[in-house]
Amino acid sequence: MIDVGEEEADETPQVPAMVADEVAGAEVELYNSGASRHMSPFCERFVTYREIPARPITAANNHVFYAVGAGDLQIQVLNGASSSKVLLRDALHTPEMGLTVVSIGCIVKAGFAVQFEDGSCKIKKGGSIVGSIPTRANGLFKVEHALTGMAAMSPKHVDILTLHRRLGHISADSIRTLIHSNAVSGLQLIDDFPPFICDLCEYAKATRKSIRKEREAPPADTFSAEVHSDVWGPSPILSLGGRKYYVTFTDDFSRFTRLEVLRTKDKTFGAYKAFAAWVKTQHGAHIKRFRLDRGGEFTGHDFTNFLRDEGTER
Repeated sequence: MIDVGEEEADETPQVPAMVADEVAGAEVELYNSGASRHMSPFCERFVTYREIPARPITAANNHVFYAVGAGDLQIQVLNGASSSKVLLRDALHTPEMGLTVVSIGCIVKAGFAVQFEDGSCKIKKGGSIVGSIPTRANGLFKVEHALTGMAAMSPKHVDILTLHRRLGHISADSIRTLIHSNAVSGLQLIDDFPPFICDLCEYAKATRKSIRKEREAPPADTFSAEVHSDVWGPSPILSLGGRKYYVTFTDDFSRFTRLEVLRTKDKTFGAYKAFAAWVKTQHGAHIKRFRLDRGGEFTGHDFTNFLRDEGTER
């Protein structure tokens, strides 16, 4: 067996975009010069294994996979009509990938020589050829090992977070039930993740209070019995007088509305005092109920004292 030594760990490993492609009934190895680490989805090929915190891996198409383990990976490297057993040190276990990625850069760092000649990728050690991988029609150095017997039936190891995403974001308990009841076959659940929060689930389940389409309380029966108010702004464009807010006062009985434009929101109190004085002078009435959205411009100390002095409910 040939030992390919341990390589240095990168902060964010890079892999080609086609690593998500799976070939049914076969284990595939892709020899790639753009990959920064050895990676494989086949947990059973690791001769040593240790769990690691979920680590993001970015593909060339910006798709993100996660490595959940690391160890020494044993593969069969083609060498003409035969093959050689090679041990790749400190490879990453990436359950979401569809094939094994062999990093040419890591092989070179381990002291091997790699030559691309005569339509093949030759891996040499001390002048001896360790492996010779022929190029495919699409220019890739890819090897497919057909699965037979029990190897073809071996379950695929998938972590619970991946299944949560692939099964339409169902709950973790539902996933465990499907696996343990054999409703889903061919999968070996990796259930050692800490409790996770899915951002998409949180967003999809967010709700708001419904807005009633019809008013339940009886409408006011006289002018000024109930007045509604709201402030709008700031406007992206100033008026000719340099104003960028306005406040409205709407009588619930007559639907009469008065609008006052304001330079700043703190002028709302003065606008209300002027409107209340107009109601008192022109209609001989007091505002009994003042309805608003509890904005800060209506909840100041002076505003509250004025409403109390006027006998107006809020």
